[in-house]
Amino acid sequence: MKDTLKTDPPFDWHANPEALTVLPVAVEDAELTRMPPGRAVMKLALPAIGSMLLIMIFNLVDAWWVSKLGAEPFAGVSAASFLFWALQSMSLIISEGVNALVARFVGAKENNLAGRVVGQALILAVVIALMNTVFGLWIVHGVFIRMGLTGVVLDSAVQYMSYTLYGLVIIFLAYTVDAAFRGMGDTRTPFKLIGAGLLLNMILDPLFIFGIGPFPRMEAAGAALATVIAHVFVLVAGIIAIQGR
Repeated sequence: MKDTLKTDPPFDWHANPEALTVLPVAVEDAELTRMPPGRAVMKLALPAIGSMLLIMIFNLVDAWWVSKLGAEPFAGVSAASFLFWALQSMSLIISEGVNALVARFVGAKENNLAGRVVGQALILAVVIALMNTVFGLWIVHGVFIRMGLTGVVLDSAVQYMSYTLYGLVIIFLAYTVDAAFRGMGDTRTPFKLIGAGLLLNMILDPLFIFGIGPFPRMEAAGAALATVIAHVFVLVAGIIAIQGR
């Protein structure tokens, strides 16, 4: 006689709303526990997806403004963007770990441990970013030469990437703080912060690239500097916001 497979009856989330409290939601988002699961997931996921898209747009905005200088500077910044995305992926090692651990501890209502995770992650972000900066500055020129870049294209790529590497610690720290918010179940704050940073980048790009008013004309390097300054804003605003939690 064949054994029959026993299955548990479908779980009724509406009849057991307390089960949703295992979700790593922030206190102010407690209403998520009273929503249908699908709607709650969408409310968390859409801002997170939007944040990732905004992060990608930073380099696209830089490249668009640099294209006003000509085809060669545009080609250089475009080539540098691919290398930057490769280095930037290293920040995912930290941010995904922060996201998971903070979510676990906040869900267990162990906020002290969640705070320790964030503090340790910020230190790790500095270490990994500095390692990437030193290594990147060492190889950047050779990598672009091997890619076949020459002349103005090479100079623009090196300038853009070098200034980006100088600010890599800031960028990694900003994304680590954003990951902490996501771990607390707050995906809207990172979306707002990154969106504001992107807007600031759009404003600063032409100022530093073309040297408008009192700003120096830095061309491709100016685009990278504008991006770094925008991430300084994201980091500082994020730290201020997270201290209130």
